[in-house]
Amino acid sequence: NAVKSLVERSKTGKRFIDVVVDSSSILTATLRVPFLSRSRLLKLAQEEFAEVADNYEELIYDYGVIARKNRSEEGGAILCAAMESTFAFAYIDIFNQLDLRLNSIDLALSGVIALVDYIPELRDKTCVFALLENQVITLYLFVAGEYRYTLRRSLTAERGGADSPAEISQVLDALLTYYKSLKTESDISDIYFAGLHSDEYDLMVSLAEKYPQHVCALPDFPVIEPEAGINYRLAHNFYGTGNLLIKDGSYHG
Repeated sequence: NAVKSLVERSKTGKRFIDVVVDSSSILTATLRVPFLSRSRLLKLAQEEFAEVADNYEELIYDYGVIARKNRSEEGGAILCAAMESTFAFAYIDIFNQLDLRLNSIDLALSGVIALVDYIPELRDKTCVFALLENQVITLYLFVAGEYRYTLRRSLTAERGGADSPAEISQVLDALLTYYKSLKTESDISDIYFAGLHSDEYDLMVSLAEKYPQHVCALPDFPVIEPEAGINYRLAHNFYGTGNLLIKDGSYHG
């Protein structure tokens, strides 16, 4: 019913539909690769999950190019993905019932990577993006502009409540501990939040007092120019903006 209502309100009609999903049910991994054919890259993506494939039922595989040039060697980088076929077919069935055709199932992570690479001010940063959706927080770690790690946690404290800053801080601490284990040469400079409710901006003040990093709501950037009259904020359209960059050809990896 929710999907049907959304389609009717957007007047999508018979157009193809692209779905963006963010789920712990989808396996992901990044690989640095030489220049290879699509079939060989797909094989590498499948091999990346070989050790865990037996824990799942009928995995299907794909990959996307996230960097056409490595910074230290020839080749590029790809984002590998694997999901159970039943996961994909469930989405196909939903849209078939609405007489719509599902064109693609894309990962939210792909859009995040595209967004960081597209925005000059973010392209080489070592930073964390913290996305709040309902009672879930997802942290994305980028080191010198390259995606490294995702941490996703369910939140028990009511968002905007007195206990929320402490719980979110615990999740951030876990990510920062992981980052220290990488022993990289750069320090995390910024922690950007997206998806904040109107009553959660005091959270920035609380976290800024604790962390040496610059903690703030994700700002807008000049390179992204919405059409006149659109009430657009990047912090409220985090996933959608990155995915549109991929779909309209603005981002090429």
